[in-house]
Order: sequence, then C-alpha cells, then structure tokens
Amino acid sequence: MKINIVVWHIVLSIIIFGLMSCRSSGENNEVLEYIDSMCSVHPQKAIQLLDSMNVCELSESDKHYYDLLTIKANDKAYVVHKSDSLIRDVVDYYSSYGDQSLYPISLYYAGRVYSDLGDYPTALRHFQNVLQIIPEKKENLSFIAPVISQTARVLDRLRLYSQALPYLQKSIEIGELLNDTLQMAYGNDLMCKVQLHIGNLDAARRYNSEAIKFMSSLSSVSRSDMKIDLASILYREGKNDSALQIIRNLPDEVDILCRNYALIVAARIYLKAGIADTAYMYAHELAMSNDPNNRNAFKLIFSSDFSQYVPKDTLLSFIPLYKKAVENYLNNSEVEAAAIQNSYYNYQMHLHEKESAVRVRNRLFIILLIVSLIAISAIAVVVCLRLKNLQQIVRLQRALALIKALQQSSTEQNKFITDSSVKSETTVLREKILKEFEVLERDRKQIFSVRQNLIQSDIYNRLSLMIQKRKALKYDDPLWHDLRRVIENDAPGFKGRLDTLTNCHLSNSDFQIALLMRFGISPTNMAVLLNRTKSTITSRRSTLCNKIFGSKVNIKLLDALILYI
Repeated sequence: MKINIVVWHIVLSIIIFGLMSCRSSGENNEVLEYIDSMCSVHPQKAIQLLDSMNVCELSESDKHYYDLLTIKANDKAYVVHKSDSLIRDVVDYYSSYGDQSLYPISLYYAGRVYSDLGDYPTALRHFQNVLQIIPEKKENLSFIAPVISQTARVLDRLRLYSQALPYLQKSIEIGELLNDTLQMAYGNDLMCKVQLHIGNLDAARRYNSEAIKFMSSLSSVSRSDMKIDLASILYREGKNDSALQIIRNLPDEVDILCRNYALIVAARIYLKAGIADTAYMYAHELAMSNDPNNRNAFKLIFSSDFSQYVPKDTLLSFIPLYKKAVENYLNNSEVEAAAIQNSYYNYQMHLHEKESAVRVRNRLFIILLIVSLIAISAIAVVVCLRLKNLQQIVRLQRALALIKALQQSSTEQNKFITDSSVKSETTVLREKILKEFEVLERDRKQIFSVRQNLIQSDIYNRLSLMIQKRKALKYDDPLWHDLRRVIENDAPGFKGRLDTLTNCHLSNSDFQIALLMRFGISPTNMAVLLNRTKSTITSRRSTLCNKIFGSKVNIKLLDALILYI
C-alpha cells in the first residue's frame, strides 16, 4: 500500500513538473490552484512543489498567490512562523488588488503568523477582521470555524478567559452543524481548560465529558491529554481516588508539550494519595526541566508534605534552583508584558499609516461626493416640483369627477327622499355612496390609488418591516389602533361609511381587512400580517365584498371602493 502511494506521488510530481516546464505566464494560476488544493491534505508535497517553481517567471498576482500558498502550506505542516515580512506584503496586496476572495484568507494566515510570533493583539485583530468581512452563512462555516477557534486560543493565551468563552461556544456549535467530530473534540477540550482557569469545575467536567465522547476520532496522544484534564478536575473536586486511577502512566503517554503539565498534576495526585516517592519523582523531573512553570514543582517539594521524605541537604541544594526558577518566571512575565506593549505600539503605528492613506483617499471622495450631491439635489428638486404638480392635477381631477357625480345624482334626489320613507336612513346613505362610486367607476375618470401621505407614514413603514421579517400582527396589537387613527385623519368617517355600506354587519375581521386594503397591502402580504393562508384572506375579502355589494362582483371593485371612501 505504501509503495503504491509513493508511486502515485512520483507520477503526480512528473505531471506537475511537466505542466510547469511548458506553461505560459497565463497558466501559472492553474498550477497554483492545484497546489492550493493539496495544502490541507499533503502540505509537505505542496511545499516541495512550491520550492520547485521558478518564482521569477510568475506575474505579480501569481507571485503574491505563491507567497500566500507558501505561508499556508508551512502552517498546515506545523512549521512555526518566524517572520511577518512575507504575510504583511500579501495582506497589503490583497487589501487593494488581486482576487478579493483571497483577502480574508490572507488575514487568517496573518493571524496565524502573529500568533506564532507571540504578537497576540495583532493576531487577534486580523482574526476579528476576517469575522467582520465574511458573513456567518452556512456555506462559509467551514472557513469561519478555524478563525473562531484560533480567536478563542489567542484570547486564552492572553488570559482573557471570559472573552474566550463565547468564541468557544460558537466553535462547538459550528462543529455540530458541520458534524465535524475533530472540531467538537478540540473545542470542548479547550473550553474545559478555560473553565478550569476560571475555576468553574462543574462546567469543566461537563465539557471534558463532551470532548471524551469524540476520543475515538483522535490520536492516542490527544486522548491522553484529555484524560490529564479529567484527572486534574477530579483532584480539585476532592475525588483523589478516581483521579489516581486515571493518572497512572499518563505522564509518559501525553504530548511532549503537555508533559510538564501532566507531571505537576500527577505529583499532586500521588502526594495526596500518600504515594510520596512517585510524587517526588514527578515533581523532581519538572523542577529540573527548563519549563517556565517549574517553580510549581519546587513549591511542592518545599511543602511540609515532603519534609519527611526529602533530606534537608537536598532541600538546601534546591534553594538556588528555586530562586532561579522564580527569577526566570518574573523575567518571562516582564518579557511578555513588553511584547504586548510593543505589539500595541506597532498596531498604533500601523493605524496611523493607514489613517494617513485613508485621509488622502477621502479628500478625493469628498470632492466627488459634493459634486454628486449637488447634481442629485438639483434632480430631486425638479422631480419634487413635478410630483407636486402631478398631485395637484390628480386632486383637481378627483374634485371635478366628484362635482359631476353630485350634479348627476342631484336629479335623483327626490327619488332618494321618497325611498327614505320606506327604507332606513342607513340604506339610503349606502345606496347613495354606491351610486356615486358607480358613476365614477363607470366613467373611468377617477384614479383610485393609495394616498401618498399614507405611503409616507411611519405606520406604513412599520407594516413593511413586519412583512419583510414575516412577522404576524396580533389581534390585540396597538398597531391596529394606530392604523385606524391614521386612516381616520386621512378620511374622516371611514369606519362609519363601512358600517353604512355593510348595513351595520361589519365584523372586526372585516374592518381589519379594510384597513390593510386602504394602505394598499396585497392579499399575499395580508396573509403574512394576519398569519393566515392566502385562500383565507381571499375568502374574507369576498365576504366583505358580498356584504357591501349584495351580490358576487369583481373583487377589484372592492379595492377601488375602499380607496374611494
């Protein structure tokens, strides 16, 4: 099997080298895209292919793409970044030129570079810039996930544990959405460690249990690292017997980077269990190491618990070493503080340079904006004057049509008076309104449309926002009162005329439909606001139409009548 894999790599390399030898300048991008696809799966192979390319033959855009892939491949191969000169040039290029889809990727790897360099504030800034650029959509989750995870790790290293919690929670949630067991395992594991730092043992135990659920997908070393956390939790909970069962032989199984942490945990557990020789063995190994936290081992050795097991001359020989360990810890703390201050200074300088460039660019933009605003203002004035004239014409046309209708209806006044002796006053008014409307509708001289003052009202904007959010308007919502108030101001007596037209059979649901129709709300949008199906809305409109006209007519007449009255 291994021989087949080697042969496959050799054949693949020959093909790639052949493509590179015969390519033109326009074909470089295809080769680089292929190498890009290999970075996550075979980073070492990607590094070899990048090293084999002649960088001098690349175009400017491909050169920056090449530099980005170099950083990406080394990062995937767990090569510690030593300098930021290359990534700074890449980020500056993609911030203004080139393929803009590569800009957030360059920001992510800038964060990785500065994280390796120990410049955590700068790393954090780049990670947060990525999260601001890339929207949190399902198709982007696979890219956002490592950014959120790295942000949490940087905050953890800065000892900003409370700030790291929401990022870790989001990382775990994305892992569940993507069904990524590795991300869920490492996310819960880091959340456990952060909760331990905070001192929340219950939460730490819960997240450790969640991480252990996914141990089958991890290496044996990673599984041992998680067991160390579990042993530490049990020790701090006072369950030392359970912790002792778990800690046995674990210091020899964990990752080399976690060994010193495992040593101090094991020493404390064994000491509490009364197994002083094993506890001393682990504490002594940590004390003799160059680990920055070896002072904790010395503290354990100098404790009263070890006084009867360690000879005094041995303890005296440890005093200079303990002193040196404490001094190293204090020096490292000062170095870390200085590094953070230096990072902050560099960040301020970067902001100053960026702001200077932005000011120059903004001057030109402001000039262009002022000219554009003057032109737009002139156009707006012309349009407003024209709209005002058109509105005046429409009002005059409506008034003229109404005068003609009244003149025509005056000849039939005697008939209305005669009929009123038999019919009720409500019936007379109803027939009068319908007659006036019928005249205007028949002559087609009246324009029935939603009035501009309603469209421009705050109520209309609130209705539109609820429709966009697919939010229903409850039966007792105060907005119904506001709707009625605005319409009564626009058309006094609107409710009374509806009662007249329906012979006082107007229900509350009928009135709500009429209010929405007056605002020009379509049946589809009414269904959203009233949380009903479109067929139900159509049925209610038909019912109201029958109550008014007394027979089945075209529903469009109802729309026109509501706008007319």
